[in-house]
Amino acid sequence: MPMNTRTALAAAFSLALVSAQAHAADAGQPLGIYDPEASCKSAVETPVCAYKTWFFCRIAGQRDMCRHVLGKEPAKDWEDKPWVLPLSVLMSGPLALNGFAFIGSLKVDRERLGDEAPDAVRKQLLGTVEVMDTYVDPQQPTVPYIGSEFYTETKPGEWKLVGWSIAGEGGKAPTECDAPAVKNDDICKLRVTGIKTWVQMLRSMKPKN
Repeated sequence: MPMNTRTALAAAFSLALVSAQAHAADAGQPLGIYDPEASCKSAVETPVCAYKTWFFCRIAGQRDMCRHVLGKEPAKDWEDKPWVLPLSVLMSGPLALNGFAFIGSLKVDRERLGDEAPDAVRKQLLGTVEVMDTYVDPQQPTVPYIGSEFYTETKPGEWKLVGWSIAGEGGKAPTECDAPAVKNDDICKLRVTGIKTWVQMLRSMKPKN
């Protein structure tokens, strides 16, 4: 990962943990080539388009839309089209998450996965695009949740979710997928463990001369 990318990631992360407002005001363009404020032509046109669609379908309970992001159902003529909205608009009002900040997106390479990642995870994630964010639970306002979603391009202009991870910075992250009733559902089966979060990765990096 080039040094300028590392520097950008460090700056974006620092701003994001201050507040979503500070990140929006000071960080400028989020990390990566995909603009979260741009309108998308389809629900899964880019990794960030799919990220917006996935966020909405989970919150709104649109199961068929979620399955589309998972590559399990075709697109439909949904009345709601979250992918056409700027992310700042989508994340406002009743859909807002406490302390939310969007960090950006990076292609997953061997350096990102590190030596600790299991072989199955390497096969699952290598070459995907990681979309990163952070938010907090109002019940644990001092514990930022560090989230990543991993998308792969199935054909030009179509991306699907193939993995996700979440961790708590200084505390515990949500553990809904640990419940026996849901651990084998479509979403929980994609939860990735055994790799560093992007925050841990950042902290482990040593500057190159």
